Amino acid sequence: MAWLRGQVEWFFSFRPSHKPNHNMLAISKPLPRADGSLRGSVIYLFDIHQICQLFPNFGQVDVNPQWTSDNVLATQYFLIDHYTFQIFLMYTHTLRAKESAEQALEDSDAEMSVVPTVAGPADDASEKDVTSATSGKEGGIHV
Repeated sequence: MAWLRGQVEWFFSFRPSHKPNHNMLAISKPLPRADGSLRGSVIYLFDIHQICQLFPNFGQVDVNPQWTSDNVLATQYFLIDHYTFQIFLMYTHTLRAKESAEQALEDSDAEMSVVPTVAGPADDASEKDVTSATSGKEGGIHV
């Protein structure tokens, strides 16, 4: 039976001290080898215990909007631990839920402002009764 494998990229070990302003661990990437290859390995998937998220450490410089993955690569990162990642997920989920609720409210307001009116007297007696009962006037609904 062939076991699945995954390619991993190695980073330097981090010091067990969190940065004071954001409480994240700093981690850095070693320089490429002399031949330009990155330090990494191919390992069995069952040897991977947990994935992690990395956030670039830009330092004290402004982030250049012209940067892309093709013209710049970060060498220092912050490790987003499991707890921080879960908080981030809950935060983004809450923001999306709030945006969805606001959009639904806007959509319902838009639907309520576009209420069809009957141009003339209704042909069907039941339709005439409904418009008269809801609008207080015969011949249409007025908002």
